[in-house]
Amino acid sequence: MLRSVLEFVCAACWLASCATTPPFVHPTSPGGHTLPAPGRDSVSHKGVIADTDEMVFTDPVDLTHVRLVRLHWFIREGESRTGELPPSLKHVLPQAMDAQSKVQMLRDGWNRPFRYRRSGDDFEIRSAGPDGRFGSADDIVATRSKLPSEG
Repeated sequence: MLRSVLEFVCAACWLASCATTPPFVHPTSPGGHTLPAPGRDSVSHKGVIADTDEMVFTDPVDLTHVRLVRLHWFIREGESRTGELPPSLKHVLPQAMDAQSKVQMLRDGWNRPFRYRRSGDDFEIRSAGPDGRFGSADDIVATRSKLPSEG
């Protein structure tokens, strides 16, 4: 199960990166028309990630795991570009992602906001889990070195 979740997350992250790739003008296109970027068709991918998450992962625990893994990837990718951890989760989401998808991405499967904390060069993203209380045994957590485990 976790392997299929991770494969889906990788595919969704690839879609997000395609949505942020600018179009280009191909030198052989008639009249120098702007063409879609490689790996992306002419249909916008804005909103597809969050919408797909909720359709595919109907269990709130699975949806939370997927979003934590994706946020973990966005944080690590952003850190590799800038050399530092982002100040908040809002700073890691792709600019091309629409506002509704950004709001959804920052919430767990129970529609509650994730908690993000930095400490030195480590970070933690935490969902309060099913009971809605941070610090209880059912919290779902991702850190720099640990992704959420299958429940």
